[in-house]
Amino acid sequence: DKISSIGMFEHLGLANHAAYFSAVHRLLKPGGIYLHHAITRRGKGSTRTTLRKGAEYKALIKYIFPGGEVDTIGMTLGNLEAHGFLAYDVENLREHYARTCRLWAERLQARF
Repeated sequence: DKISSIGMFEHLGLANHAAYFSAVHRLLKPGGIYLHHAITRRGKGSTRTTLRKGAEYKALIKYIFPGGEVDTIGMTLGNLEAHGFLAYDVENLREHYARTCRLWAERLQARF
């Protein structure tokens, strides 16, 4: 009846998103609820520009999500809709997560 994905989507790789959403949709009962929680990055106009891996993105996948790939909210919503999902709510927790990362870094540095 319900499926949730929290803290793992970033580790799938962009090439696996379509297969992932197809599997979730297939496993979910009709009328069921899917909760999708993921870290995203800001879209930068075109998909090509967005998918460029600039310095901030390289730092993210090196220090925060080693080996991961992060898409945008727009890419995620497009994939969800393409695989039969209807998005009822989208929430951005960017400011909260920025604070969380800052506190993690401060505490890590305090121990060295």
